[in-house]
Amino acid sequence: MDAIRHLDWSVQSWFAHVRGQPVLDALMGDITALGSEWVLVLVVLFSAGLLLAAQRRRTAWFLLLAAFSGAVLARLLKDGIHRLRPPTYHAVAGWLTSPYSFPSGHSMMSAVIYLTLALILTAVVQRRRVQVYVISCALVLVGLIGLSRLYLGAHYLSDVVAGWLVGLLWALLCRWIEARWVLRAERRAAEGEIL
Repeated sequence: MDAIRHLDWSVQSWFAHVRGQPVLDALMGDITALGSEWVLVLVVLFSAGLLLAAQRRRTAWFLLLAAFSGAVLARLLKDGIHRLRPPTYHAVAGWLTSPYSFPSGHSMMSAVIYLTLALILTAVVQRRRVQVYVISCALVLVGLIGLSRLYLGAHYLSDVVAGWLVGLLWALLCRWIEARWVLRAERRAAEGEIL
């Protein structure tokens, strides 16, 4: 535990020295916004709407359930662990909805949402290059959002890493559930319409 605490403070200290450059502040503020609660809500709602328009009703409802349950899990973990945020954070970090930092909600929920969406898309796109590209873009985006939280001083390194890991595991679990039940049900329904 001491090694993790030392690493947390070392990373926090390094970012404190880098922080305060106008271009980086603006960039990291914009990147962190991509993992904010309201942006993720809009991404999920627009994506669910697209799935409904594509007549993938079950997947749309599944996406909504995956996002909602991920948010509940993040809140339970944060409130249950009660780890306070770093003592100082940059004003660009914006309004912090919770005084607790573990796990990073931005890191966890961006992993849940963006990776779940990437996995939903790769389930229907057969070209390997497209699958690799979509998953890679989602991973880079999730990585940048976590990095922005460190830069802004809103989280310790262990908060962000825990958020990434829990979010990734949740997205993979959701993909497994979707492959097992949702996609099969959609295929059966589509076959029933053809007959």
